[in-house]
Amino acid sequence: MTQKSIAELIKQRREELGISAAVAADFIGCDETEFATLETGEARIAAGRLLRLSELFGVDIGYFFEADAQQAEKAAQRPGWGRFGERRGT
Repeated sequence: MTQKSIAELIKQRREELGISAAVAADFIGCDETEFATLETGEARIAAGRLLRLSELFGVDIGYFFEADAQQAEKAAQRPGWGRFGERRGT
């Protein structure tokens, strides 16, 4: 999981729900400028703030990690190198 992928999920979910950045920022206790850095992945988001966003978005905090795990699983199915340097899928 990367900070960037979490940031992308934050922005995507916020926009899906029609929540403004100002409302989300206020909900987690920061200003819009700081919230923008969280949504772009420029700044790391603290666990407490991520928990608050999960409450605002109506999702379990695992939402931010499961999507990344699903992407990792898809990547693991592609041809390429395995965990221990063995070539797979070719």
